[in-house]
Amino acid sequence: MGESMGALALSGDMLMNFVLLRFALIAGGVLLLAIIAFAALLYLRRRGTVGQETLNRARDHAVPLARTVLDSRRHRDRRR
Repeated sequence: MGESMGALALSGDMLMNFVLLRFALIAGGVLLLAIIAFAALLYLRRRGTVGQETLNRARDHAVPLARTVLDSRRHRDRRR
């Protein structure tokens, strides 16, 4: 009985490591995308090709998309 409990604990540790690794990869990917987007925005702004109107249009498209993603995640979490 002691051996099976040790195997379960090891399995739980491995599962936790996998979950943490997955979270770190997702967070790192999101951070990388944010840095790239910020750098692109700075580059375009310095060139003068991005004005306030362009930023407002981008915001008008991004806000509904972000709300949809968050709502779908909340809905999925409620089903569990």
